[in-house]
Amino acid sequence: MAKESSQTVPITDLRHAVEIGQWVGAIHVVEALQKQEAGRLPGFALALALAEKIEVEMRSQNTAKNLRAVAKAGIDVRQAQKVVLGFDAGGKPRLEVEMMDLADMAEGD
Repeated sequence: MAKESSQTVPITDLRHAVEIGQWVGAIHVVEALQKQEAGRLPGFALALALAEKIEVEMRSQNTAKNLRAVAKAGIDVRQAQKVVLGFDAGGKPRLEVEMMDLADMAEGD
């Protein structure tokens, strides 16, 4: 089996980086709300549902922007097995693109 290759794509668009930061913040809000025992308070379920809705919308928008950034970097998105958001040592966002190996590509044909 061929060795998997991966490529790193730094997020250079400032607006994209800011939106990733906002999305990560929204994830933390949802996780914090899910841990609360205050679920019986009036309106809590609605607040949680709204936070989850916002996070899902942000995830969708950022996923599309991430794929556009990968394509803009000259990587064929169709050959990417997965794209993972990460951060470098300085806290700047980057995308780790794991490419399909030859066996994976043969299965897709």
